[in-house]
Amino acid sequence: MELAAHDSDPEIAKLIQRETLHFAKQGPSWCAFAVDQVQNVLDAIPVFKTAMVRFDSRQTQTYATLLAGLFVALNRHVPNDAEADELVQRYSPTLQTHHEEQQRDNAREALDHLLAHTIRGTEHLERPLGYWLEKELDRLRTAAKSNTIPDCEVIVEGMQICVRNHGENAGVALKNGAPPINQIFANTPWANGSWQRALGQFPGAFKPKNPMRFRRLSGKHRGLILPLSIISDEVRVHEGEF
Repeated sequence: MELAAHDSDPEIAKLIQRETLHFAKQGPSWCAFAVDQVQNVLDAIPVFKTAMVRFDSRQTQTYATLLAGLFVALNRHVPNDAEADELVQRYSPTLQTHHEEQQRDNAREALDHLLAHTIRGTEHLERPLGYWLEKELDRLRTAAKSNTIPDCEVIVEGMQICVRNHGENAGVALKNGAPPINQIFANTPWANGSWQRALGQFPGAFKPKNPMRFRRLSGKHRGLILPLSIISDEVRVHEGEF
């Protein structure tokens, strides 16, 4: 239903008024109908879940519940497999778009949480991890030399992160299961290693075919590489902002 302009037509105005009064009286009967159909909706949910096996299991329950409510409201019975498949197919583009948006939002939130984690340097300079990553990237790009190891290098390596500004594995590499990163995500939706899956959905993220070396760690390790753009002008934290 859509309320559109009607050029002040009195007949259309009367129709709108009648329909408004009609729907105003539907509350009790609609509630009674909804209660009567509760069992049908509950029985319809697993039918739709079966029809949605290609979707992420975390979203299936939500999608199946919405479609079950829609189908039962229109048809007043539990769908068979063919009816469920048809409705899922009809709304598949919308569901897929929502699923992709959810993944992007989840990846963005997880990344923001990681970059916002504050770490104190040797001179009691407490800054977000995003700041230290920016400084490390600047150090690599300028090939700056120093008689001492800069805080950015110590902090980034201590997080079991490696920043590379060239080569096929250029980007911000995070070691799988890195304890310091696990600690940052403790007591969040991305705890217990779930951050790896979330960050893996970030645009441009990839898992290299071969294990990588991380300084301060012996041997090679599997990991996830995020694009250098995460510490570009879009997300970097400038020292002057503090």
